[in-house]
This record gives sequence, structure tokens and C-alpha cells, in this order.
Amino acid sequence: MTVTALETGTIFGGIDTHADTIHVAAIEAWGRQLGDQELPTTPTGYRNALAFLTGHGAVTGIGIEGTRSYGTGIARTAVDAGFDVREVVRPERSVRRRQVKSDPIDAYQAAHAVLSGRATAAAKTADIAALRALHNAAHDRDGTNAQPPAHQGLRSTPAGRNRSTPEIMRILKRAIARKMYKQLTKPHDDLHVHDLRPTRQAENVTLEAAARALGLATVTISRTERGQFITPEVVQRYREWLETA
Repeated sequence: MTVTALETGTIFGGIDTHADTIHVAAIEAWGRQLGDQELPTTPTGYRNALAFLTGHGAVTGIGIEGTRSYGTGIARTAVDAGFDVREVVRPERSVRRRQVKSDPIDAYQAAHAVLSGRATAAAKTADIAALRALHNAAHDRDGTNAQPPAHQGLRSTPAGRNRSTPEIMRILKRAIARKMYKQLTKPHDDLHVHDLRPTRQAENVTLEAAARALGLATVTISRTERGQFITPEVVQRYREWLETA
């Protein structure tokens, strides 16, 4: 992404992660440092980190170190909120030993990695999605614990009569696999977004104005309206904002 292609007022974020703290930094499209802050690795800390970034402008992208380790929580929170999150690879250990360790410097470097295009890989959140799908499937299962075992219930239906237990178990496994596949590929398929664009246009609100108000990139709002990028948090925030705009 070139600087000339960026919108006025867009910023980039970088986050250095540790076991107990994260350090977030913001830079403008020309690379000027806007500020940095240390926060705890808690849900509130993650939300405050994103609020810190959006307070400086519309966030085009966020670079995060260690999205599969210490950065898992903030990466998940940022992705769920609709931000474009990029994986920033930590230097090799031999390189890190030669460098002076500084959380603010590392956070700014992560932001510069996104701005310069060095951090091109999307954050590794597939593991998070898989765990979430397993959790949802387990939640559905636990919600029916008061009922008889599933294979016993199926045996009493027309489709289950005259079938052996192994056959019924194969049917159940296929049904579970279909549910897991849907959770992984279309976790928010039941969210309706078809009314967002007409509502925005009826209010004479531009994509740019909506993006600035929500602290998101214009492309995130556009993709949300088209159903190409949907998270419950972004849809709810966008809908509530449109209702009061």
C-alpha cells in the first residue's frame, strides 16, 4: 500500500506483546509517531488499546507480534472488532540479543512493518476460530444434557429405526462435522447486513464519514455492508451508530 493511496487521517498501529502487558503505538501515514501506551493483558486492556488507536484516527492496519502466543488475546479482540491485523515476525534470538530491548520501539517497529508492507501475512487467528467453533459446538451439546443421549433419541425417530448403533453413530458424526464446518467457514451466517448500506445512504452518510466515526478503515465498512467481512461487534456498533447518526 502506497502513501499516496491512503486516506487523509488514517493511522497505523503496532503492538508489542508480553505475558502481563502489551505496548501499543500509533503512527501516521507518513511515519510520524503519534503516541504509545502500556496496558495490561486483560479484556479491558485490549479494548483500551484499540480505543487508544482509534483516538488518533481511522486505523488502516495493526501489526502485532506473537499472535499465536502472548498476542493471541489482543489479536482476537482486534479481528473481532473489524480491524485488519497483520502478523509481525519477531527477530531471531541472535538478533534480539544484539539489540537494545524497548517495548515502545518494538511497538513502533510493528506499526512501521504494516505501513511499509513488510508485514503482509494476516494474523494467525485460524486456531482461535477453530477453538471458538469447538466451544460453540460444546455449548450446544451441554445445553441438551438434560435430554437422553443423542443416539438414543435418534433411534426413536423414523430415520433411526432398524439401524444399528454403529450406523447411528456415523450419522451423528456427519451431523457434527457439518455443524463444525459451518462454524469454521460461516460463523456469523445468521447476521443480516443487507439493510446497512440503504440505511447509510438514506441518512446521506458517506463511507468515509462512517469509517471516521467508528475508527475503522473505509474498506472494513464497505466489506461489512457487502457481507464479505462480518463480526457481531462491528455490525452492532455500525447499526447502533446509524440509528443515532
